[in-house]
Amino acid sequence: MKKRAHKRWKMKERENRKQKIIRVLLKDGENSYPGIITNFSKTGMSIKTEHVLPTYKVIDICVKIGEKMVPLKGSVRWVNEISPPPGEVETQQNLIGVSLHNPPVEYLQHFE
Repeated sequence: MKKRAHKRWKMKERENRKQKIIRVLLKDGENSYPGIITNFSKTGMSIKTEHVLPTYKVIDICVKIGEKMVPLKGSVRWVNEISPPPGEVETQQNLIGVSLHNPPVEYLQHFE
């Protein structure tokens, strides 16, 4: 009887993420929604927003870096809808994960 070789799946190493609160503006066509980056890396970010965006939706993100507004483009990869506890007046907050498409040098310089 032949022994089967077991394949070991190499887990993708998680990128270095920065924890920082940064206000952003999410643009979906003609519509704009405020959001807050909760953490980010060279290739993606986690954003808290009141608006639900569907997965794989391509969006524009405007983020202020220094004194300059830097436009980013990305696609929504995951969505966590978080409802406030019953009786709370707070609005619903959603957390979305965005994969960035070709981030500009101004953005990438934060990781050097």
